[in-house]
Amino acid sequence: FFIEAFKLFIIFLLFIFFNLIYIYILHIAFVIQLPQVGSFILQQNAITSVTIQILYATVLTIFSISLSLVVYKIIVMSSWLKRLFFGE
Repeated sequence: FFIEAFKLFIIFLLFIFFNLIYIYILHIAFVIQLPQVGSFILQQNAITSVTIQILYATVLTIFSISLSLVVYKIIVMSSWLKRLFFGE
């Protein structure tokens, strides 16, 4: 079981690696800053604050990468948009 899970993880990392430039180009459109969330996190004690920050960053990262890949798949359907955004 461990070896299969490791293989799936490697495949996932390779998928991210080969799409990294597209994620890098598109991710900035999906990164959001919510001052209310930041204020709430900073009001917590040190351990809770760090834990919430890590969870918040992880969720935002997954959200940003996922949307970047979805938008990339939509963009490459059009040859004009593909050329405009990625120069391909």
